[in-house]
Amino acid sequence: MALSQKRFLKGLAAEVAKVKVFAANFLSRYGLGSPSNAQRAFQTLLAKDIIDRDNGSFLITDRFFRLWIQSAQLA
Repeated sequence: MALSQKRFLKGLAAEVAKVKVFAANFLSRYGLGSPSNAQRAFQTLLAKDIIDRDNGSFLITDRFFRLWIQSAQLA
């Protein structure tokens, strides 16, 4: 998994629902660089069914994977 994909997932796991993943503050907070980096990470994770869309927002499809990412960030 590419570093940008990992950072994208960390951001999704850390943020509340309805996060704007292509907004400048999200990109800088999670070290994604440009919106195109986030877009590529998003497209790859979506194609692998790791994330999904939900009413205009994005979420990690596996709840336990999301919890694992959150706990790994705290360590």
